[in-house]
Amino acid sequence: MLVHKQIIIRGKVENTGFRLHAMRGACFCGICGNVRQHGNEIWIEAEGEEESVSAFTAWCRDNHEYSEIESVIINIKTLSGYSDFKIL
Repeated sequence: MLVHKQIIIRGKVENTGFRLHAMRGACFCGICGNVRQHGNEIWIEAEGEEESVSAFTAWCRDNHEYSEIESVIINIKTLSGYSDFKIL
């Protein structure tokens, strides 16, 4: 079943390459959507099969080499029909 989750990652993520890390994870997991910087947070819109989105969420929870994740917030959203994954 297709799902859409908004993933908000808080912590030391600014200027760490985390958006590129998220894009690599999205490509690996087959996720469509986008990732963007929002102050000291990363906001990710992720659509795909439920198992794939769960795997991608786990990928995002794992600390990137240069970031320090303090919290991850996940919101269920309505499908938007993304066809690829972009860094905004």
